[in-house]
This record gives sequence, C-alpha cells and structure tokens, in this order.
Amino acid sequence: CETNQKNGRASMGQIHRFTPKVMAVPGTTNNEAAFVVLKELIKSDPKNDAASAKLGGIHDAKAHPDKALVNYEKAVA
Repeated sequence: CETNQKNGRASMGQIHRFTPKVMAVPGTTNNEAAFVVLKELIKSDPKNDAASAKLGGIHDAKAHPDKALVNYEKAVA
C-alpha cells in the first residue's frame, strides 16, 4: 500500500481503490481494517453516507453507542 511520506497514511488513490472492498464488509463487524479505512475515507469525503453508516455499525458492534449514533446521524443528514 502506498503511503504519504509526510504523514504515513494511505494515499487517496489507495483509499478509493479499497473502498468497494471495505463497503462490502458487513456493518455489524468488528473488523479493524475496515474501521481504519472507513475513518480515512470519511475524512477525505465527509458526505459519504454509506461509509458513515458502516462506521456506525462497527462502533455499535464494539459497544460504543455514542460514536455509533454520531456516525448514523451523519449517514442520514
């Protein structure tokens, strides 16, 4: 995976390339890889409702209801 040399995070091209795979992960999973990529995706595209809903599902599965609610609210806003 290519990373930005300044911040060590995945490049935007890499994030968008993996988006379909991450979005296929069920929202009720506890998948750490999906969690990290979804956070980066939302950071780069705050209006991505599907990514916010998936991240809400992951927070819900981890018993973080406040974080889940924030993401669910972003998804339906």
